[in-house]
Amino acid sequence: MILFLLPTGGFYSQCNHVVRAAMDGVGAVTISPKILKQCLEHPLTDKGLEIFANDWEKGK
Repeated sequence: MILFLLPTGGFYSQCNHVVRAAMDGVGAVTISPKILKQCLEHPLTDKGLEIFANDWEKGK
């Protein structure tokens, strides 16, 4: 298990910190809802979901 000492008082304050921790093998992190939302949002994900939804509707 890898542990990090964080300068932010015990939680990750940027999405890139969370990504880096995951790449380094950290199994769990403490983040705010704001950071979680930032990590889950990406313009290409939104576009991909839009294309998928349109294709799904066409297939019905």
